[in-house]
Amino acid sequence: MDIDRSIYTVFSLRGLKLGSEEARAFVLGAYACAIQKSIGHIISHVIFEECNSAAEDPAIVSMMSTLVTRMGKAGVRCGFITNSFKKLAESDAGRVLLDNIGLKFFGPIDSSSIPLLNETMAVPVDMLQKCAAPTFLTDKTQGKMNILVSENGRNTITQFFPGWISSALNASHRFEGEAKHAFFQTIPDKNVALSAFSLYFRACCETGKAVQVLPSETIKDYENLCQY
Repeated sequence: MDIDRSIYTVFSLRGLKLGSEEARAFVLGAYACAIQKSIGHIISHVIFEECNSAAEDPAIVSMMSTLVTRMGKAGVRCGFITNSFKKLAESDAGRVLLDNIGLKFFGPIDSSSIPLLNETMAVPVDMLQKCAAPTFLTDKTQGKMNILVSENGRNTITQFFPGWISSALNASHRFEGEAKHAFFQTIPDKNVALSAFSLYFRACCETGKAVQVLPSETIKDYENLCQY
């Protein structure tokens, strides 16, 4: 792999035990890659997914914190995706990391998370309570997500419509993944396959029906709807 020429590089810790030398070496490689990218680009982005799991290793948290606090001036922008900040907040390096995150996005949360998010993210309790309300849940029938945007003490609740193709592409629940795989196995053109699956996925969301694996004949019917 030519890291210098690649638009993006993915590092996965799947199959590696957190805290092991192998996992730390892999993260160190990603850390070095991020710094290398910052030399050739004015702005480079590093996205940590499931960072609540990575937070179990203090060494990894320390590296993430260093990227945020020291490499920001070099153009490195870090994003953290997690369903819990608890483990990050419990470590000193994690606290430093959280204190230096400027822009935050919150989806639906559990009410039990309100005290911790209020303490670690400095988001007002009343705004967090709105995120925990049943009305804040994603509205699948409209393809709508409710989001709280928090930046420098300003908090705004907004709505995001990612688009049905984007939603279908990211559908990852068990039967959704299997159904999507069936479309890609049946339809040779992958762009048409995605378009066809997005039509089916949208129909399921709008009618409240569960996504399931369709027979090839039905998939072909959806394919025909995508022909111009």
